[in-house]
Amino acid sequence: MIKIFTPKVKTKELFCRQYWKNVKEHVHTLPTISRFDFNDASYEIMCLDNVYQSMGTLGKLIKKNDLVQKLSERPVSQDFVLYRGISEPVIYNTNTKYIEALFKKCINLKKGNFLYMPEYSFWSDSKKIAFQYKHSPNQERQGILYELKIPKGTKLYQKAYTILRRYSKFLCIDNKMIMQNNEKYNHIKLTLLPRDI
Repeated sequence: MIKIFTPKVKTKELFCRQYWKNVKEHVHTLPTISRFDFNDASYEIMCLDNVYQSMGTLGKLIKKNDLVQKLSERPVSQDFVLYRGISEPVIYNTNTKYIEALFKKCINLKKGNFLYMPEYSFWSDSKKIAFQYKHSPNQERQGILYELKIPKGTKLYQKAYTILRRYSKFLCIDNKMIMQNNEKYNHIKLTLLPRDI
């Protein structure tokens, strides 16, 4: 009896699969991305400062941050709330006019409006900590306290703090002006939406 063996045809693995397989195998060798790396990248993205002078350095840092976030995100086991405090920016030069316009847009959000945060945004599960970033009572600047509901199963990058990915998308569900101890600020409640592709 003659046996006929059909040769196995090897299909070449797609480059993208090889790439991501390699990344996942070596993720533990990626350097830890510090809070300062994220801050520096956010400053550049938001036009606040020219932290990186050399060409390409910022792009590499942002790509590295994006990759670490993507591979380190884990689904949360329960619903919870995050807070973020920001104060009205001090305008140093024409570059920061963009930040001023963005702040005004944020403070005037109405229920039902969508909001994008282009930067890596830092959040805390402590309202008290977020309050400190809202602004100091002896300053004339306005402040915003964001309150963000995070549903169970949402994938997040968390360390001692939570950093949301660039261009995270939100829905405004409430915006109230609060007067407290001779200071005023806007308390804005948000819902996290799936990021646009």
